[in-house]
Amino acid sequence: MPSKHNATRPPGSEPTPSDRIATSFAACSVLLAEDEDQLLYSYSLSLQMLGFKVIAVSDGREAVESFQNHKEGIGLLILDVSLPVINGLEALKIIRMSGAKIPAIVISGHGESMGAKSGAKRRAPGFWGSPSAWMRCKK
Repeated sequence: MPSKHNATRPPGSEPTPSDRIATSFAACSVLLAEDEDQLLYSYSLSLQMLGFKVIAVSDGREAVESFQNHKEGIGLLILDVSLPVINGLEALKIIRMSGAKIPAIVISGHGESMGAKSGAKRRAPGFWGSPSAWMRCKK
C-alpha cells in the first residue's frame, strides 16, 4: 500500500524517506500495547492513517499472546512501559526470548522520569518518554 505522502509527490519524483519507511512496513502489522483506551485508539488511528495495519491490545499478556499468534506478520512492536498483568518491558523480554529480532519502541505517558525509574532507557533503546515523541517521529 503506498503511503499517504505519495499523493502530494509530483509524478516521476523520487520517493521520500517517509514513503520508503511506510512502504516497507505496509505489508507488516504493528503490535501496539497500551492500557489507556483513549491513547490506544489515538495511536492506532494515527498508525492506520500512515498506512500501517495495527494489532491493538491493552495488557502485556495480550501483547505476548498476540505476538505468538501473529509473529510472521508483525514488523514493529510498540509497548507501553506500565501495562497491567505483564509490564511492557517484561512483555518485550518474553518476546525477545523467543528469538524475535523485531524492532521495538517502548513508550510512557509519564515522561522521561518513568523511563529512568523502570530501566526502560537502558533495556529498550527505542524508549519514547512522552506521546510528543510520536510527533517528532512523523517529521
